[in-house]
Order: sequence, then C-alpha cells, then structure tokens
Amino acid sequence: MVKQRAAITISPVFKIRVSRTRSGLDVRATLSYQQDCRLKPISPQRAAGRKAPPSEHAANLMVRLLKEGALIGLGAICLYLMLAMMTYDANDPGWSRTGNNTFVTNAGGPFGAWIADVFFSLFGYLAYLFPVMIAYRAWRA
Repeated sequence: MVKQRAAITISPVFKIRVSRTRSGLDVRATLSYQQDCRLKPISPQRAAGRKAPPSEHAANLMVRLLKEGALIGLGAICLYLMLAMMTYDANDPGWSRTGNNTFVTNAGGPFGAWIADVFFSLFGYLAYLFPVMIAYRAWRA
C-alpha cells in the first residue's frame, strides 16, 4: 500500500473583460483564487520511516553551515560599521575632508573613519540604520 499526502495549491486568477456598450468601452477586472487539491504519493523510503539519503543530509548540512557563516560574517560587518560610526570624528581624514592631523581617532582605523564619513555625508543620522538593516538581514538569512 502506497501512502499518499494531500497537496493544496492556491493560485490567483486575474481576468479582464472588455465589452463594448453604447456609451463606450466597459472594462472590468476581477481577481479570484482557484484551489486545487490533489493526493501525491509519498516515496517508499519516507513511507517506511527511513532516514533521508546521505546526499540529502549533506546538502542540508552545507546549507545550514553557509547560513551560519553568513550570520557570523554579516554580524562582524554590522559591529564594525556601528563601531566606526559611533567613534566618528570630523577631524579624521576621510571622504569629504583630508584633515590636518595624521592621527586617526576612529576605533575602526583609517578605513572606519573613511566609511563613516561617506555614510554620514550621504545619509546623515540615517546612516545608523545601515548596521541595523544588515543585522536584520543576517538574522533572516
């Protein structure tokens, strides 16, 4: 006996009806949804309660490791940007200013001073949202 599972598909249907009347054209648009229920057979391995094949397990492991790596990498970028923006000093040499002093006070170093200057010059205080958006994207990935 082959076990089956139910699959429900809901798809939108957009219809446009144009008709000619005495006063001109009559255009009507409708949006409806069609529901399709079908039974799909389950593979014999799953029906017997067996584990997934090793190749599928390895693929899932690789995807999980890549997501964790992206979380760690984007989290580090987010923290570096926040650190560079929090320790921004207008006297540091950067994108919009060369500065008289050669000593950089930004905790992110010369690159941190430069990138903070770019963000603050282009976006102002909204630049603080960029690390937050990167953190959100890292968490959702």
